[in-house]
Amino acid sequence: MTYYYQNSQVIEAMTIPFTVTIASTNDKEGKKLCQDTTPKIEEELKRIERDYSAFCDNSLVSRFGNGESSILLSHLEFQEIYKQVTAASKATNGIFDPYFSGKYNPTGYVKGWAIEKCYQDFLAPLLSRDAVVGVYLNGGGDIQCGIQLYSGFQWTVGVENPDKLNEVSAIYNLENSALATSGYSKRGKHVVSKDITLQQVTVQHEHLATADVWATTLLAAPAESRTTLLSNYHLNAVLIFEDRKEVYQNGEKKDVQKI
Repeated sequence: MTYYYQNSQVIEAMTIPFTVTIASTNDKEGKKLCQDTTPKIEEELKRIERDYSAFCDNSLVSRFGNGESSILLSHLEFQEIYKQVTAASKATNGIFDPYFSGKYNPTGYVKGWAIEKCYQDFLAPLLSRDAVVGVYLNGGGDIQCGIQLYSGFQWTVGVENPDKLNEVSAIYNLENSALATSGYSKRGKHVVSKDITLQQVTVQHEHLATADVWATTLLAAPAESRTTLLSNYHLNAVLIFEDRKEVYQNGEKKDVQKI
């Protein structure tokens, strides 16, 4: 039986903790890789915060919101994010709204995008190493993770119960996947649910930026719109209500459990 070592380091950025974890068959190598990679991720997260925080007066987002429209033409990364949040708003019939605060604010997209970007830039390349079987980046409960193919390794992730944080409401065994959770116990989710009994939404997807958009959208959506969106976009999700848990696979309701 193969033993896997897991080495982790925690970063504070965007007012939340980010956890970098590398699973390997060689503890010494895994530890060094984690120590070497974490500062690079921290630097990139802080750069993203400087550029895209709506709370930094000199960020690209704040400057654009204050009328500096030339940023959209001159900054390719900003342009790509703007395109993605505009597409998300259209796909969700405006429920996901980058102008929810009155000015352009892509917060509901940027956090997931930032985690996915750092994962792709700094962690995914490590899977080419023989000793590395898995890499994982968690930012405030939103996760992008991967494994070395045919390694047999999986990431086991528990999603907190929104009312009892020492309990889990769902357990996922992930390989190359992303998981986003939006709820009233989570920070940074600027939404108001039309269904006050809905407490939390977790969405699984290949890409965290997409999962984060849908988790935010489904929490905010009216019940009838939520069902349609789940079905039309074939979403994998767990919805936690005050009295029940609903599990969806490829947009179809597969299970309902009373709480």
